[in-house]
Amino acid sequence: MLAVVSAPQRMIGAKNPTKPMRNWPTWVVIGTGRRPFNASTGGGPGTSAPPALALHRVSLIDARTGEFLLGFFTK
Repeated sequence: MLAVVSAPQRMIGAKNPTKPMRNWPTWVVIGTGRRPFNASTGGGPGTSAPPALALHRVSLIDARTGEFLLGFFTK
């Protein structure tokens, strides 16, 4: 799906990460799993974190350059 993103914070993958994205043409790519998976990224050696179960992977891709901008998981 093609969308327009406005983000007040800087985006790490953006060409110029020092400026916020305003009206940025962006592809929204959503992948849905057959069953929930553990999307937890926290914890180091000797720590345990409860599972963060998610069903969808969402990626924002710059529509102009094809570069990855942001990704996140949803239930």
